Amino acid sequence: MSDLISFIHRRSALMIGSLILLFVLLVWVSGSLARQVAYDRLQESAEAQLQRYTNSLEVTLSRYEFIPELLATNPLLRDFLQDKRDEYVSQRLNRFLEKMNEISNTSDVYLLDSRGTTVAASNWNLANTFIGNNYAFRPYFTQAMEGRAGRYYALGIASGKRGYYFSYPITDAEDIIGVVVIKISLRDIEFQWSNIRLPHEPELMVTDPDGITFISTRQQWLYHSLEPLNAEGWERIREERRYGEQSLGTLNARWVSLPESLQGSSAQMVLINQNRRSSPFLVNSYNMETAGWQVHLLSPTEPVRNQVLTTVIISAALYIIVVLLLLFLVERLRNVNRLRQAHDLLESRVVSRTADLSETNRRLLDEVEERQRTEQRLRQTQDELIQAAKLAVMGQMSAGINHELNQPLAAIRSYAENANKFLERGRELNARANLDEIVQLTSHMSKIVAQFKVFSRKSSGTRVSVSVNAALNAAINIIAPQLRQQHVQWHIEGQEQDLYVLGDMVRLEQVLVNLLSNALQAMESAECKSLNVRLFCDDESANQKVVIEVHDSGEGIEDALMERIFEPFFTTKGVTQGLGLGLSISHRIIESMQGNMIASNHPDGGAVFRIELQRSQAQQGSQIA
Repeated sequence: MSDLISFIHRRSALMIGSLILLFVLLVWVSGSLARQVAYDRLQESAEAQLQRYTNSLEVTLSRYEFIPELLATNPLLRDFLQDKRDEYVSQRLNRFLEKMNEISNTSDVYLLDSRGTTVAASNWNLANTFIGNNYAFRPYFTQAMEGRAGRYYALGIASGKRGYYFSYPITDAEDIIGVVVIKISLRDIEFQWSNIRLPHEPELMVTDPDGITFISTRQQWLYHSLEPLNAEGWERIREERRYGEQSLGTLNARWVSLPESLQGSSAQMVLINQNRRSSPFLVNSYNMETAGWQVHLLSPTEPVRNQVLTTVIISAALYIIVVLLLLFLVERLRNVNRLRQAHDLLESRVVSRTADLSETNRRLLDEVEERQRTEQRLRQTQDELIQAAKLAVMGQMSAGINHELNQPLAAIRSYAENANKFLERGRELNARANLDEIVQLTSHMSKIVAQFKVFSRKSSGTRVSVSVNAALNAAINIIAPQLRQQHVQWHIEGQEQDLYVLGDMVRLEQVLVNLLSNALQAMESAECKSLNVRLFCDDESANQKVVIEVHDSGEGIEDALMERIFEPFFTTKGVTQGLGLGLSISHRIIESMQGNMIASNHPDGGAVFRIELQRSQAQQGSQIA
């Protein structure tokens, strides 16, 4: 009996020992494989990201490298270097460099003579202007004076800001008489990288030929080198005054061996002291030969450790689960049928729930499509309503159009009858004079019709630079027959300044015509009919706005109706004078152009409608009636 118990104990101990040995082996193998896979993925991701960032940096620099060469061909620079005493040319050159600096989005543009002294600069009107400073010690000057394009990174002597310099020689025959230089800010590059770079991604740093970091996603690494510099490097930096008074330091990085899976790759492993402990980074580097820089991507290896630890924990957990599951299956072999039934029931519930979710998703998609179609129909209906309102305004002005056209038609008939009589009597010169009058009258009639043809066209729907004066003149031309018919005295104030706004010409004309038509209707019963239109720019607002005010001499708007004046289908006119959509549509049009329309009563009587629109400085490509 004791032998049997001893055998059972030995067998149990052997089984437990085998399970423990298998457990240790599984953990070691899974950890090794996870470490190799994690490092391979980290290296692959780092190479792809490094390529993306270096491409971004090279593209950014390439956008500026041609500018100095282009400026060097400008005769204005060469002429000024030959005769620096012309004050008019000096001012003209400074303003030209200032304009080029704004257009090219550079930090500074300046001109050096053959001795390295700045004679013209884009910041000529600032307190820290470069004019008068000598930069002969800068390598970009010596490179350009040798007859080639120069490149250099340094802190600005006057501004103290980081920048990259491009230079190019200006020649007169075979002589180099000066150098044109542009400076771009490196903060823009860091800002672009911060937009491309996702949170918790590797750190980036760009080092100069001496290993000093001048661009970095981690600010505390700026102006530090990975390794201590030698005396020759310090002397070169001091002579070139590359970093001015900025203190330089070292990160005291320590290079360590790579994992076996990365042996033979171009990557390196480095330890950097931060927060009183050494953090390992996988370093991938790229040499920018043109600029003489090195771009380093430092990927922290902590995710690798976390991934290995996670894999080991999961492997151990799976191993324990498998062992426990096997034991559980042995113990629960008799309950297989019940477990199968429970499994089938669970699976049926999952299928049912999945079907319900699929049906709900389908209904949601149908609802989204229906809302999109409704929104599209709403926009189409709104455009058609605007066009209908425009045609309704034209219908209301039809009496004035008939009056404008009937007079030329009657005159044409009279001139034609007289021409026939002159021809019968052989008075050809008199007949030709009558025909010339007919031609002029038909030209006048075509101009009248053309105004309404332009007004009736549909809008493009895009916001561009629009001439307010042109839109107002077009609206006045359309409403002019009614103004004359009703004997209205009108005055336009502020037309001497040419104002532009961001909007749509056709819709702005429609709003102005509608406001002028409403003003005429409001003054039908007034004894003194006067219409005043005022244009001005509101400089006191945060964003400059162009204001259009239409003031009539009517009875004004009742205070009780003021809040409802822009509601659809609200009107105080008769049924034959409109449906109450004009002001509502006009208000919507101004809001669509990101403007504002306000109605009020004038202290001297009558109503005032005020339109505020965002001012546009750019006149190139603007819409003009």
